Amino acid sequence: MLKSARAVPPGRIIRRELESRGWTQKELAEIMGRPASKISPIIRGTKGITPRTALELAEAFGTSADVWVNLEARYRLSLAERTVAREAIARRAFLFQVLPVSEIVKRGWITDSHDLDELEASICTLLGVDSREEIPTLAASFRGSKAEEANTAALLAWCHRAKQAVEKQEVGSFSLNRFRQQAVAGVLQLADSTEKLDKIQEVLAKCGVRFIILPHLSRTYLDGAAFEVNSQPAIALTLRYDRIDSFWFTLMHELAHIYAGHEGEFLDRDVELSNGSHEETEANSLAAEWLLPAKSFKAFVARSRPYFSRARIEEFSVGIGRHPGIVLGRLHKEGEVPYKNLRPLLISVSGHLAQSMAT
Repeated sequence: MLKSARAVPPGRIIRRELESRGWTQKELAEIMGRPASKISPIIRGTKGITPRTALELAEAFGTSADVWVNLEARYRLSLAERTVAREAIARRAFLFQVLPVSEIVKRGWITDSHDLDELEASICTLLGVDSREEIPTLAASFRGSKAEEANTAALLAWCHRAKQAVEKQEVGSFSLNRFRQQAVAGVLQLADSTEKLDKIQEVLAKCGVRFIILPHLSRTYLDGAAFEVNSQPAIALTLRYDRIDSFWFTLMHELAHIYAGHEGEFLDRDVELSNGSHEETEANSLAAEWLLPAKSFKAFVARSRPYFSRARIEEFSVGIGRHPGIVLGRLHKEGEVPYKNLRPLLISVSGHLAQSMAT
């Protein structure tokens, strides 16, 4: 009796039986009383073996009909399993293409699961969408530098995670007038020393603004964002450039969006270079003026040019209540000091923001 050890096409078994007997397909068709055109598709596997065909093959080859019925069933089931496996690979490949899945799992934003339906559901929850079909796949134009194309889904994932991270923070009520009178001045009082950085969250919370540090995801190229949570403003920074000058300019840039009453969400990339919209230009101008008042800074540059020694920078910084790294960052940006000079002043800030760090 013929028996299949694995899911092979029944047509292959029929072909072997024909070869062992020295029959042609036409002769098998004559034996079964069928046109040859009806046998060829069965051997090619494009047409299934029906119960009637199974009975006829059994008579022709001296087997039971069950052999052919079982061969056909196992083969079709195997084809279905392969299709399901290919679809699963395609679905998983799609997720890994549009999102840094391994990175998100490592951070604990979603639960790693071998069950693809569970993985998709977890990702959709993170992105705030209902199904895989709603996951954005195309890069979008976000505020800031166009030097690198941001991944839309990764940006969306980061933004949703940032909102989740800050929504439980307890903050005071928000008033735009009170914010303008107190928040900016209160934050700037902390700009002269890295030891005061962990107080920023407390100062902003009293003014009704949530604040966190949430590291950026791969392919987002994101510096910071301003958005609303529970109808109150929130700010999240990535520390993509973990330097004191970049940190302070990005922070003040996001505060400027709130101060100026800009509506909508702002996902900012390379904020010091952004010059596209009116909102970005205004936020840059306010941030620059708050950090280093133009009149004082121009006077300092005029009397120091062309030699900007560390001692001169530090003396000026003390006078205006700013960390010298903030001053040096502006001098670098405006080409007054080569980027390679005085780099030790551009210290890292991540180690001084433990209270504000989110994962």
